[in-house]
Amino acid sequence: MILAAMLLVSIGAFAQSESTLKGDVNGDGRVDVEDVTSLVDLILSGKTYGYFYFGTTQPTAENYQMLPRVVASYISIGDAIGATASIDAGQTLYMLCPAAWMKGKKVILEDGTGSTYNFIEGIDAVTIPGYVIYRTQAWEEATDLTLNFEITGGDEYFWYAGQTQPSSMNSNPEVDDENFTNNTWHTLGTVLPNTINQKVTGGTAGNEWFVVTPKDQYVPTASDLSTVDGSQRVIDIITIGTEEYDVWSTGIETKSCGVWMKKQ
Repeated sequence: MILAAMLLVSIGAFAQSESTLKGDVNGDGRVDVEDVTSLVDLILSGKTYGYFYFGTTQPTAENYQMLPRVVASYISIGDAIGATASIDAGQTLYMLCPAAWMKGKKVILEDGTGSTYNFIEGIDAVTIPGYVIYRTQAWEEATDLTLNFEITGGDEYFWYAGQTQPSSMNSNPEVDDENFTNNTWHTLGTVLPNTINQKVTGGTAGNEWFVVTPKDQYVPTASDLSTVDGSQRVIDIITIGTEEYDVWSTGIETKSCGVWMKKQ
């Protein structure tokens, strides 16, 4: 706990902006033992903070921490999805992030018309240790671009548990099938399993949990997803690509959530 507290001080100064409270890891407006717990959960999840940049200035070992609009509060490339940049004719677009974020991930660029573009194949993993730098060719005309995951397949299904209520997305989510922690998506595969049985940890006491499953495919086998009278609590329907998903409201406000579901 002492080590975690020491780390809390350093990570607060590193990851929080000037407009937020240093050391407030869980964003509840206070610096207390809950922040230590959140930090320990973060360390155990294997995720780390890192610098993210999406713009037209070329990152270097000397400037990458001070680039305009650089972000130091993300812990995965999924946090950066939706970032936008305006490009003038003749400019090159760069993306910088920790190399670990891109393992098994592929991102694309979208313009206002829905057209998609790729970064060039040569990825710089040398200039800044532990980081990768993506870049495009020089653009022929001015445009606005948005970062997104590449749409893949469409037949693969996912589930989610976390304290942030998800909304619709036009591409598959970033998944983590090794760490079952707050606000993570997980793979179900192309053939839905009969059950989902998993305890998800890393939440904050006092915040409600949400669970997302393929629409009309699962029902809860425990009370976490039911109202007082036992009725099911599907509060929203979202889409991932072309597939619809149920958003369940658990009604529990603890640090962990049991997701016990069976196929209908």
